[in-house]
Amino acid sequence: MNTDRPVILISSGDAQTDAFLRAGLQEAFPNVGLRIAHDEGDLRRQLPDAEVLMAWKFPVGVLSGAPKLRWLQLLGAGADSLSGTQLPAELSVTNIRNVFGTSMAEHTIAYMLAHAKQLRRFSQQQEKQEWSPSEPALLSGRTVGVAGLGSIGRKIAEYCGALGMEVIGLRRRRGEVPGVNAVFTSEEIDEFLPRCDYLVLVMPGTRETEHLLTSDRLRRVRRGCFLVSIGRGNVVAEKDLVDALEEGRLAGAALDVFEREPLPSSSPLWGMGNVYITPHISGINRAEDLLPPVKENLKRYLRGEALSNRVDLRQGY
Repeated sequence: MNTDRPVILISSGDAQTDAFLRAGLQEAFPNVGLRIAHDEGDLRRQLPDAEVLMAWKFPVGVLSGAPKLRWLQLLGAGADSLSGTQLPAELSVTNIRNVFGTSMAEHTIAYMLAHAKQLRRFSQQQEKQEWSPSEPALLSGRTVGVAGLGSIGRKIAEYCGALGMEVIGLRRRRGEVPGVNAVFTSEEIDEFLPRCDYLVLVMPGTRETEHLLTSDRLRRVRRGCFLVSIGRGNVVAEKDLVDALEEGRLAGAALDVFEREPLPSSSPLWGMGNVYITPHISGINRAEDLLPPVKENLKRYLRGEALSNRVDLRQGY
């Protein structure tokens, strides 16, 4: 690492976030050179001088023009955009963890409750001034399967448990997880799925998770299950998902992530009455949440200490 004013380039994709991070970091570290790249062209022009890049949703190919780059701080949790990319061995890659759990857990609970309490039906009845009682369901006593038990999945498990749900989980390795009644390994997914009244997908996008749920697997899910997808859109094959929804194998779904984003207007998901669609907003990258972990990691970097939240590019997270 250079000892005199290392150049740190910020490019979150949002001007206000960039300005907030720059101001907060400059106050804490007055002897570093903090710059902002406002767009892709600006990013390409400035990268050759950068020792550190703090960025989100950027074209990975630009990294080939960064000979001095030693550390890439992703301003989000997902690292799947780097999958298959040949990066220099000396480049450290870190991401943001433990800040999106509350937002994504609240999002999950909101749509599970919307389904159980038939909010869409009653909203439509209100618009028509129609008085037609029906009996809402309870989340308490139902089984929720959380596929992906990282920090976000564990927070979702905590919230679901607080509502009296039985929580089961799916992850790569066996082991106890606080708040989870039973943990299944990836190899046991066919035993996991039939137990779920609600299924929450919060898995990272890796080669192992791509199209993990296809038609065969969706047939194993308990009939009437409600799906919440907030991890990566390629975990479930969308054509098979549409079929499962149309055939009633799934009672409905709350989808925040998709194989293609924005979701094409031609997608049949838009017109399905048992589907809630949100534009990838369940875990918003708020600047005030990003600054503390970024500041802590920059302090470690400048001191030559081990960085937190290192990404294993072989695993994809």
